[in-house]
Amino acid sequence: MPPIQIAELKKISLNAMTLTDHLNAMPKDQPTIIMRSFPKAPTAPTLQPGVKVYDKIVQTPQDVQNAYGTHPNVSGTEVINAILAFLGGGNWDFHVSDGSYTAYSAFELQEYIGNFDSTNLDVWIAETFDCDNFACVLNGSVQGFYKGIPFGILWFGPRNPPFSWGHAVNIFYDAYAKKVYCVEPQTDGFFNFDKINWVPWMVLI
Repeated sequence: MPPIQIAELKKISLNAMTLTDHLNAMPKDQPTIIMRSFPKAPTAPTLQPGVKVYDKIVQTPQDVQNAYGTHPNVSGTEVINAILAFLGGGNWDFHVSDGSYTAYSAFELQEYIGNFDSTNLDVWIAETFDCDNFACVLNGSVQGFYKGIPFGILWFGPRNPPFSWGHAVNIFYDAYAKKVYCVEPQTDGFFNFDKINWVPWMVLI
């Protein structure tokens, strides 16, 4: 599948740019350093009122078929559009690494995370191994098992002041169901993004 062209991305977002253009626009004399300025979320965002949390995701006949065959490609444009619709508008960064991804189902992902990955068993340690570390470890584990999966990391916080907390989780696009999920790496929970009360800061996928 050919790589996405910048003209195609600008149809999705006028702010889209190539990495080269981004690097050329950065100050030349020193790096831009962005430091966290918020405490951890007072309660797990998945436990906040109104957040839909998914229990066991049901296997479909297509899951069975794909398990014994090849997983098809899904275009980067489809992944980008799905995540943009899922998270909503606003001023946030979206880092996209590939022009196409490999399609996997939420059932497959949930089975792997729940039965073969142990990231959720790690001990939370402030500043040493907290939410962003959990998200990075689970991302590496999933990417190592499901090659090319549209699975990444999402940083987000409250939409309205006071901006008193921030959190990092994982994000996944199920190309079969045409559905995006947030994944809490500390609990293995799948949940929806609350666009009314939360705002994304950055996605890396």
